Amino acid sequence: MLMDKIRPYLELPYPITVVMIFLAYTVGLVMGSEFFPTFYIIIGFFAFFAFIGGFNTLNAIFDVESDRISKSYRPIPSGKISTGKAFIYSAVLFLVSNLIIYSFFRFEYFVFFIIMTLFSIFYSVPPTLKRFPIVSDFIIAITYTLFPLIIGWGVYNSFELIPWPQFLIIFLFGLAALFSKNFEDYEADLEMNSKTLVVILGLKKSFFAAVLLYFISFLSLLFLILNGKISFIYAILFIVLIPLLYCFKKFYKEITSKNAFSFFKWLTMSLALIEFLILFAYLYEVSIKCLDLLQNC
Repeated sequence: MLMDKIRPYLELPYPITVVMIFLAYTVGLVMGSEFFPTFYIIIGFFAFFAFIGGFNTLNAIFDVESDRISKSYRPIPSGKISTGKAFIYSAVLFLVSNLIIYSFFRFEYFVFFIIMTLFSIFYSVPPTLKRFPIVSDFIIAITYTLFPLIIGWGVYNSFELIPWPQFLIIFLFGLAALFSKNFEDYEADLEMNSKTLVVILGLKKSFFAAVLLYFISFLSLLFLILNGKISFIYAILFIVLIPLLYCFKKFYKEITSKNAFSFFKWLTMSLALIEFLILFAYLYEVSIKCLDLLQNC
C-alpha cells in the first residue's frame, strides 16, 4: 500500500528533534511579535520539519553501520530505504526548507538558515565535525536552539533588539540536554571507534558531565537575575529542578545506553518547559510595561 511506502520517509525525522527545533523557533517568533502569528507558525513548522528531515536523513546515511548496531529498526539500516533514495530525499528536504525560509523571511535571517544547513552537512558528511567532540556539541546546540530562536525573532523584530540573556539561557539548557543525545549510541560508537565525547569519557562520566552542564546553566540563570540582566520573574525556571532531579536519580540507578533515549526524552521535555516558562516571563514583563504606559497616559 502507498502508506507503507511513505511511512519510512516520515519516520526519518526524529519527532523529538522536530519538536525541539520548532519550539525554539516558535518561542523566538512569539517573543519578537508579542502575539501568535498563525501563518508564520505554520510555515515555520514545515520549514523546520523539512530541515530536520534532511539533517537526520543525511546523518543516518553516514552512520548506517553504527545504526545497524544501536538502531537497526530505523528505515535506512533496516533496508526500508536505500542510501541512494535517502540522498535524494535529504537533498529535496534541504532544498524545500531553504526555499520556504528564502521566500517568507528576511534575507539576513535566511543567511542564518543557510549556516544551519552547512552545519548539518559538515556534521554528517566525512570528514565529519564529530571528530571534534566539544565543537560538534556546540554546533548542534546552536543549530537546535539559538539559530531557530533568532530566525523566529527576526520575523517581526530587529537583530539589534534580540533579548540575548533569555536566548543564552535557552541555549545553555539546550546544550545540556543535547549532550545526552549520543548516550544511546555509546556501545555502537565504541565498537565503530567513533571518538564522540561520550566514548572518550565513558557513559558514567558523561552522565556527570551532563549534570555539571545543568548546574552551570542554573548558575548562569542565577547570575543573570542577581546582576539585573533579567528580572526576578525568571526565577520560576528553578521549578524545572524538580523533574530534572527525578530524571537524574532515575537514570543514575541504571546508567546504560538502553535506557538513554528515555533519559534524553525527559531532558527534552524539561527544555520545552524551560522555553515555555521563559516565554511566559517575557510576555509578563511586556504586559506590565504596557500597563505602566497606559497608566501614565
